[in-house]
This record gives sequence, C-alpha cells and structure tokens, in this order.
Amino acid sequence: MDALVTRVGERDNPYLVEFYDVNCPFCARAALNVWHELLSSGAYFELVYLPVHYSIWKDLGEVKTAEGSYLVNASAFCVDEPAERVKYLLELFRVTSEVRDERKAIQRQLEIAEAKFGRLGDCLGAKLGRLAGDPELAYELAHEYALALGAVVSGVPTALLVDGGKAIEVKDGYIDVENLIKKYIELHKRT
Repeated sequence: MDALVTRVGERDNPYLVEFYDVNCPFCARAALNVWHELLSSGAYFELVYLPVHYSIWKDLGEVKTAEGSYLVNASAFCVDEPAERVKYLLELFRVTSEVRDERKAIQRQLEIAEAKFGRLGDCLGAKLGRLAGDPELAYELAHEYALALGAVVSGVPTALLVDGGKAIEVKDGYIDVENLIKKYIELHKRT
C-alpha cells in the first residue's frame, strides 16, 4: 500500500489523511484551495490515491480513458520527494479544474506527465512494481488502508482525522474536506 501513499512531514498524532483522484473536479477544487496551505503548515499528512475515476470510465466501457486516468494519477509516484509530488499533483489538479471535458483533461495530463518523465511505463514499473499495471489491486489496497483506519471511503475527496491509528473524524465532499483540513491546520498551529 505504501506505493500509493504520499507522506509529508514528520508524523504527528493526530494527523490528516485524504483520499483523492486527480481527475475528480471536487478533489481539484479542494486541493487547489487548501493543499498549498497544508503543505506550508509543516503538519504531517498523508495523501492516498483512490482510483475512482479509473473505475467510473472502466464501468462505462471507456477502457482507454480509464487507463489514461490511472496512468496520470500514478505518474505522481515518479516524483520521489513528497512535497514536490504534492506540487506536481496540484499541477495535474489545475488541468482538471481548467479543462471541463474529463477526456481532454486526461489527455492533457498525460502530455504533461510524458514531457516530465518520458515513457510512463518505465518510470511506473520501477516505482510501483506490480501496481503499475494493476488498477484493480490499487483500488482494493486503498480501501483496505481506509478500513484499517476504521473508515469507509466511498468517493473522493474524503478526508480523515486520525488519532491513535484510528479515524476519529471523516468528511466527504470538497467543502467538508476543505473545512476539516483547515481545522487540522489550526490544530497543528496550536500544538
């Protein structure tokens, strides 16, 4: 599971976990509104990729678009340094926010990823191993991670406040997720 998690900072207790998909417009809105602040706060947080849009496109029979969505999201793991990975994710979220047609956004994001990393298959194979070609396993692992924290994640964005290894607060939807992140940043400032 660690292959799909971006951990930033030194672990605190409590800490924040957010499940995202860069092709989700609601995730984009929440991320673009608060991730810069979260990143600069110095607080510990985890970002977990949950391939929801891969699953949506696959269920619609759009296999090429589904695979593109997975590749775009997974491309973030070609960036080794966690804070730089978050900045790259924000770049991808900007495209989601600006390009209203998700197919076109995914294509543009693939162009960005390939310009940055070259052939994605090579990078992803080296960074993610088996997960590079197995979105179904990635989906299952992300859900198992949430369950291990005592939460069920049915969509993205979802954010959890974790204390003692268990989710003590769970929020769904971009406004509630933004508010939980802001609350967490304030909590971190007081400690």
